[in-house]
Amino acid sequence: MNRRDFTLGAGALALVAASPAFAQDRFLSAARSVWRRSTIIDGNIYPPVGSDTFPQPPEVLALARSSGVSAVKASIGGFNAPFNDVVAEIAFHQRLIEAHPDVFMQIRSVADIETAKRTRKLGVILHRMWIDGTEFKWSSKETAKQAA
Repeated sequence: MNRRDFTLGAGALALVAASPAFAQDRFLSAARSVWRRSTIIDGNIYPPVGSDTFPQPPEVLALARSSGVSAVKASIGGFNAPFNDVVAEIAFHQRLIEAHPDVFMQIRSVADIETAKRTRKLGVILHRMWIDGTEFKWSSKETAKQAA
């Protein structure tokens, strides 16, 4: 190996050693760009809001604002909850959205998801499963019996 080959090899090694940080910065920048352009809907995680705390603590609101998520699915009523419990949970979510309209908004359509993303709010999709795991139907006979 001559002096020229050694210098070229050492320079290449130095370049490779320095490039992971540069490559990582470029990767993170590209990932952030994709995330900003994407519509993210989280079907499992919901901010740690407290049902007995209004207004919500600033750290909870900051978490919701900075999540980068466009909308979350809020499963209401758990599995086979009594009708009155389901109504109480719906009321809680409505109160949360009304108390913090700068942070949360209710999602009723695809256009609402786009609006939540554009306005940098966290959209809330209310979701209910029925006893057998199928979608909740407000007009079903079981609902009428349970409400009675």
